[in-house]
Amino acid sequence: MGEIKIAGFADVSDVLGMPKRILVNVEGLDKGGKTHFSLTAPGPVALFDMDRGLEGVVQKFVDRKQILYTSYRHLPVVTDDDHRDLWRKFERDYGVVLAHKGVRSIIIDTATELWEKARLAEFGGKATNVSRRYSDLNARFRKLIDRAFDAEKNLVMIHKRKKEYKQNAKGDDSWTGKWERQGFSEIGYIAQVNLCAFQQGDGEFAVEVINSRLQPRLNGEVFSGELCNFPFVASMIRPDTEMADWE
Repeated sequence: MGEIKIAGFADVSDVLGMPKRILVNVEGLDKGGKTHFSLTAPGPVALFDMDRGLEGVVQKFVDRKQILYTSYRHLPVVTDDDHRDLWRKFERDYGVVLAHKGVRSIIIDTATELWEKARLAEFGGKATNVSRRYSDLNARFRKLIDRAFDAEKNLVMIHKRKKEYKQNAKGDDSWTGKWERQGFSEIGYIAQVNLCAFQQGDGEFAVEVINSRLQPRLNGEVFSGELCNFPFVASMIRPDTEMADWE
């Protein structure tokens, strides 16, 4: 049977050549090297400073690549209008870097804080009974991430971790001894690779592949020391590429 064509459908063979960009979620506990790993992404880099993890880390990279950043930490966030203004500023800034052809990588440090800002902009600081309204917020946040795919930018979203609590036999919330991602709950499904960053006993940074849609065989793999960098991990996740493609 010969090849067929259907209106509104494209042949998948036309899109097999994936663009050299990747969406990465990097999570972990404090001082585990999340920002350090993220800054090894290809430059020029546009960094959204939402937290306090930049100072003392970015200095290691300024001689290697251009890093442009904008900070939201000093903007007033007292009233509900302040929260909405801050979110509008983020959307404007994000649109600018997506449209700029020179930017190769976007880092959001942290996406945990970004999610909180999105939530406050949507619901306000004292809103109650908002569970039914989360579907709209979730959809907008997913669209925000999808825009990086369409713009063919590397997107690195840094997430904090918090203690995981569950009800014990007495009905009380009790720490399970585990940690869970803090922020947008769907990022684990959307990201092409989820990494956990941590510091080893010898002081070297490392990342563990939690899971990867592109290379499931790497799940559980740990890259440490000189291998703990974006170009190497990306070349492993995308074996059709080389490290040089991500530098």
